[in-house]
Amino acid sequence: LYLCGSFSVQTASRDYKNQTTEVRATAVNFASPQKIKKRRSWENTTVFEIAKKIIDTAKEYGIDKKDIVIDVLAMTISSDKMGALTTLKALEMVRNNLGVNTVLGVSNISFGLPQREHINTAFYTLAMQKGLTSAIINPSSESMMKAYYSYRALAGLDDNCSDYINAFAGEVKKPSVNPASTDMTLSESIQKGNSCL
Repeated sequence: LYLCGSFSVQTASRDYKNQTTEVRATAVNFASPQKIKKRRSWENTTVFEIAKKIIDTAKEYGIDKKDIVIDVLAMTISSDKMGALTTLKALEMVRNNLGVNTVLGVSNISFGLPQREHINTAFYTLAMQKGLTSAIINPSSESMMKAYYSYRALAGLDDNCSDYINAFAGEVKKPSVNPASTDMTLSESIQKGNSCL
């Protein structure tokens, strides 16, 4: 998994009135000239180990696992071809082995690439399958919302597909027929490879 440089948890606090939890930590990348070490720092550690330490520290402050959300960091595939697979593996490990909620900035996966929405949508679907419980996405993105509702229906998370139906029942499918092609005969359509009559 990703090596994260130095990392230390400094404080954790819980605001019961506002139902918020804050864990303060410091991370220093290996390349950084600032090799400042705080109370605890780790070299050559993984996102999973950091998540475990956050959970253990939070427990010392009385913070329950259900109130913790871990971001395993979506690393761009344009600079690391294994970035998506590594992120998905970390996501699955944190969700399944540590039992906490997870979050990702989904579009980070496609940074620097053209037509990012294609990669983002596919990755979002894979991430949900691996245990993503909350995502930072563009809710105005039609493809992302279609992926969300479709995944929930396919994964058995949408009773009677009611959310899917509510989202798409009134949607009118755009005709795929080119009006100009309807003037062709069957023979012309076959010769031109046109499947629309």
